[in-house]
Amino acid sequence: MERRTFLAALLALASTRVYASPGNKPSYKLLTYPGTGKADVSAADFIAGVKPLRDEMERLLGVRPSVTLIRTLNVFNAGAVAEGPDLVYGPATSAALYIEAGYVPLVRVAKLAKGMVVSKLPLQSVNTVSMPDPGSWLAQVGEYSVEVSAGRNLKYTYARTQDAAVDAVRYGLADAVTVRPAAFQKLQAEDPAYRVIVKLPETPDFTLLAHPQRVDEEAREQLVNVLGKLSVDTLAALDRVYHVKVEHFTPVTASDYNVLRRIAAFNRRNNTA
Repeated sequence: MERRTFLAALLALASTRVYASPGNKPSYKLLTYPGTGKADVSAADFIAGVKPLRDEMERLLGVRPSVTLIRTLNVFNAGAVAEGPDLVYGPATSAALYIEAGYVPLVRVAKLAKGMVVSKLPLQSVNTVSMPDPGSWLAQVGEYSVEVSAGRNLKYTYARTQDAAVDAVRYGLADAVTVRPAAFQKLQAEDPAYRVIVKLPETPDFTLLAHPQRVDEEAREQLVNVLGKLSVDTLAALDRVYHVKVEHFTPVTASDYNVLRRIAAFNRRNNTA
């Protein structure tokens, strides 16, 4: 009980809430993290970005969710073991943790998560890898992939954003960096000597999950249907405040996250060995 109280306090301290207006029907509580590239989004911009989604859910489902914005991954992930929210939306690595806690994945963004380890050096010469937040997809999948490929332990440095992680390589503070494709293309444009030394496995990306009891099967089916038909304007508004673009939402099942769950288990064993 003390642990749950502590985690609840963390969530309260690290969040910005967007409440439903008084008089509305009871609504879902949605916990969300916008991604490392948008962790500093202003509260005003975020509220404007999620308002069209809340409007569509109210119009099509009769409920208007209250939204809690979390700005750090460790606090966002803590919701999986605290008195969790009804709905949660964030990175696929976090989705794997919520699935372990019993949550049901409903939909993910259209494109799969892709990434690579980039360096001017060959893999056998790399000793230090720069990554974003240690709980991020790039860090979790990157650490697993580079160690399996290299066959040895490496050292890691972490930054708040992907751009800051890239700067560590630019300034010689790390030998390699894990990045998304767009960041790799930018690096190569600056210096063609940068190349992919490890390709990360493609997995689901940002995912929305539901609490297994508080959101029953019928409600989950309705949510999947509504989220799969959001308007272009609503999707564009979300894209302004989330690091990963939606394009459209597509249904998923828990088995789609098996690779991520194995990677998470590997990393836990590796980091406690």
